[in-house]
Amino acid sequence: MSTTRRLRILAVVAAVVLVVGFAACANPSDPAPASRPVADEVAATAASGVDTARSIGPTRTEHGIPVGWSLDQSGAEAAAAAFVRSTSVIATAGPLTRRDAILTMATSSFGPDLVSTVNDQLAGLTVGTDNRAVAPAELVWHEFPLTVTSTMDSATTARVRVWSVLVVGIDGGSVARQVWRTSTLTLEVERGDWKVAGWTDEPGPSPVALNDTDLASVADLDQVASWSHVGVGA
Repeated sequence: MSTTRRLRILAVVAAVVLVVGFAACANPSDPAPASRPVADEVAATAASGVDTARSIGPTRTEHGIPVGWSLDQSGAEAAAAAFVRSTSVIATAGPLTRRDAILTMATSSFGPDLVSTVNDQLAGLTVGTDNRAVAPAELVWHEFPLTVTSTMDSATTARVRVWSVLVVGIDGGSVARQVWRTSTLTLEVERGDWKVAGWTDEPGPSPVALNDTDLASVADLDQVASWSHVGVGA
């Protein structure tokens, strides 16, 4: 993924660079923040009155972000997929709502940097050859996780890869774009739940569209994308 701080939707060109800056905050060389053992996290969660014998999750939503995941590999995968889907909440929200959503999703050490980076990039969002400024509220943005794979680095850290398709356009525009990408999320157990401690994106793998397929309008795509989501963590 490009780490440029200026995001662009090219209305006439099929290429879209529109990944809300998550990779710009992730530094693989940085040491991972220390995490408490799962037993300590579970004990703390139980003391707070939350049921630790829960299913994969989520158990609830906070600031538009699904939370309350099982502290195992299945919970980490479901959480990562839900966080990728939640990019629509982050990309289209106002600054205060966006901040609350990001801080809910991320670790205490990663969250503030992620808020700053995303705000900077969305503030510079432009569209078309005339570089018209676009407000986040004008975006039609839907991201759909398709497959997931993961490794557990320890009992409290997981690395999850999510393959997804992003459908994005401008409200009232005539054409929407599709972006296929693979997101790698580093998750850590913090505050009794899986939280994002690092996020990178890379384009693809991207299938080729059928040549005889009729192109849908932004409004048509927005309508079907607003149907009920399916799957765990939807």
